[in-house]
Amino acid sequence: MSTAPRLTLYHNPYYSSLRQGTPPANAAKKTAWRRMSVWVYASLLIGVLALIVIWQNERLQRQVMLLDANARPVIRVDIYNDYLKMYPQQAIMTAKSSDLELWALQDNASPVSLGLISPLTEDWAGINFVQQSSLKGARQLAITLEQRGGAKHGQPQGPTLYISTPLRE
Repeated sequence: MSTAPRLTLYHNPYYSSLRQGTPPANAAKKTAWRRMSVWVYASLLIGVLALIVIWQNERLQRQVMLLDANARPVIRVDIYNDYLKMYPQQAIMTAKSSDLELWALQDNASPVSLGLISPLTEDWAGINFVQQSSLKGARQLAITLEQRGGAKHGQPQGPTLYISTPLRE
């Protein structure tokens, strides 16, 4: 005669309290702390994302397109606090004996050189030391083709290759 194995139950306060309908005392504390940590992490994540969005929006001040003689967009320029990013829409080639120079065109004033720029390829080129005072009164940007080393007398000497749409504050 074989007997079925007996199931041995061990005393566990958690399971015994479930049978009685009440959870153990420390179960509520664990659940509350778990919930609180989830909310703390969620709040931190939202705060970090908000700071990133605010930081990104403050940096980009203006955006402008440089156009060729046929009014086709050639270069998109993003104006930041202390530099420009240029995103060419097509490859731009120059001779080794010439340079591209960027100018800020102002109302009733001479153009102000913002410096030489490297020949633009399909990537972007940045200008690191743009003075905001030069751009403050500018109504448009222009790129001229200058002899090697740029304009000698502070004024454009070569032909204007590209001119921008009007800058907006």
